[in-house]
Amino acid sequence: MSEPLTMRSGPDKHLPDASAPAAAGPAVAFEGLSVTFTHPDGGRHEVLRDLSLEVPRGQFIALVGRSGGGKTTILNVLTGLLAPTAGRVSVLGMPPAEARASIGFVPARDALLPWRNAARNVEYGMELRGVERDERRRRAQHYLHLVGLEDAASRWPWQLSQGMRQRVALVRAWAVEPELLLMDEPFAALDADTRQSVRLKFRALLADGPARSVIFVTHDLDEAVLLADRVIVLSGGKFAADTPVPPRVGDDGTSDELTGDHLALLRELRNSLRDDPAR
Repeated sequence: MSEPLTMRSGPDKHLPDASAPAAAGPAVAFEGLSVTFTHPDGGRHEVLRDLSLEVPRGQFIALVGRSGGGKTTILNVLTGLLAPTAGRVSVLGMPPAEARASIGFVPARDALLPWRNAARNVEYGMELRGVERDERRRRAQHYLHLVGLEDAASRWPWQLSQGMRQRVALVRAWAVEPELLLMDEPFAALDADTRQSVRLKFRALLADGPARSVIFVTHDLDEAVLLADRVIVLSGGKFAADTPVPPRVGDDGTSDELTGDHLALLRELRNSLRDDPAR
């Protein structure tokens, strides 16, 4: 397991210098992050309030909380699509907009390009980053194999099941070999059986190659505990819990069984959500 995530507070704590080399410092850091939306009628809604967080490189964070609680807003800030109302944000040692080339993103819906087959969809992100054609093809074949889709490489999106489409979307983001992967409820549209199958395939991706930093938004607490190194509960625009996940000793990535320690953690997380003032 990677280093623990660290919450920070106090005026003597500072973010890494955005001009520092990308290899230095945490994957994600923000201090005093607040986001307030202004409605057309002039009303204001504070979504995030004075959040501070540091995510070490190589750590997998699951971010859970109720709908409308600000989880996706955090992802939008980290991609540079949304500027914070207050606070400082660093992604891979840079301002978010400058780090985009090193970020992969997986949305809730696959958003595959209908005029490209599965392999060419996987290659798309690599094309945008200027990866040579032979290398694009090699990576596409490798990652499609890891998620059990090597025989579907030439199929069009309309010929794929929803679960297969979502696996292609996962591989498309993974194949650019991002330093940071952001995932916004990527399995939410799948039925229970398909969700479990795709989740296991995703764990095969996680086990392949060096550890990558992941921030994973989900409403499914079981999923958060099965996948993440640490689970953070967002409640009322603040962090209500920050809990490391017990090691999955002997787990080869092919089982979704939870140990007694994991079940105890689930009870703790459910209690945190039960106490959510927005409930």
